[in-house]
Amino acid sequence: MKSEGSEGNEFTKKTKKEKKSKKKKKSKKEKKQPDSDAHPKVASVSLPVENKKDTFSDNSTPLSVSEAKDQSKPTNEITSVPKPGSHPFEVDDSDHCETPFKAYQDLTVVLDRLLVKSPGGGKKPRSSLCIYDPYYCDGGVKTKLASLGFTNVINENRDFYEDIAKGNIPDYDVLVTNPPYSGVHMEKLLDFCVSMESDKKPSFLLFPHFVYTKDYFSRATSPLPVPSLFFSFLVPPIRYSYVPPAWVVNRQRASKALARGKDTTAPFPSFWYCCHIEKTTANHQWLEDTFGKSGSIRSKHSSSGLRYARMPRDIPRDFKGEFDPNRKRPNPKARKRLRKAAMSQAQPKQQQQPQQQRSRDPNKKKKRRY
Repeated sequence: MKSEGSEGNEFTKKTKKEKKSKKKKKSKKEKKQPDSDAHPKVASVSLPVENKKDTFSDNSTPLSVSEAKDQSKPTNEITSVPKPGSHPFEVDDSDHCETPFKAYQDLTVVLDRLLVKSPGGGKKPRSSLCIYDPYYCDGGVKTKLASLGFTNVINENRDFYEDIAKGNIPDYDVLVTNPPYSGVHMEKLLDFCVSMESDKKPSFLLFPHFVYTKDYFSRATSPLPVPSLFFSFLVPPIRYSYVPPAWVVNRQRASKALARGKDTTAPFPSFWYCCHIEKTTANHQWLEDTFGKSGSIRSKHSSSGLRYARMPRDIPRDFKGEFDPNRKRPNPKARKRLRKAAMSQAQPKQQQQPQQQRSRDPNKKKKRRY
């Protein structure tokens, strides 16, 4: 005979089995008959997650498919601000360096002189001078010049050479730029400045020290009447250090200064190449009066320290190009001969003739040496 406890256990087992079977039947029915209030799965994927706007207007009328697609577009596709480091033309990562603020600060005295209408006239405000820089790196040109008061600056992320071909060069007062040093950029910029001989707008180009010794420099200036006088030079007392942008760190061919913990880089000595200034208020006579005589070692202008050189031979020796034949200092005997030659050229011919007659006097007795 079975005991009462065993009969109770068998009853509980039967009730549990019945409950499980009922749950399975209910779940099958729910799968076959979905709720009418639930949204279909397709509706949840129709619009992107970024745009949570409804596809119905205030009047509860459905929008067309094209309007719904326009609303579903992300906002970053509509904005025209380029990403840092993106350019609509081919670039070399090794060229990404911004012009230092000190270089613009040194040139301020010359730009201020261009604002003078006449040697004895009044001076325009700095905001009225339109400065054009055709080479775009990171957009720091506008902020640096604006901090000095020159707010009218044209520096856009555009292809400079395409603008030249299509004739889209903007109207400007002065060209101030630091071109890329790789490829043929400096050669093309020289050709552009020579081709603008008819307009004769003053230009200040921050070039490396070796440019005036290159063949493309002589080729560009050879068609001019006096090639050696087309450019004059403003040389700083120390080498300029350039600033690579922050986004250039991970580029393969970019400057390694930031990766090494440095903020600046100075691969070459550089100075300002100036052209089309002879008919402005910042002419060569004013440059000599302001910065000192051409070829001077020290500058008269204490704040900038720029030294003036009228032609390549007057460039200070510490900033001469590597292939400049005059870079090496002559020995003492050669320097003495050069001084005598310079003195003889400076003396008038009337003073030289009596000296030659005295040296040829046959009656003059020689002193006997013991």
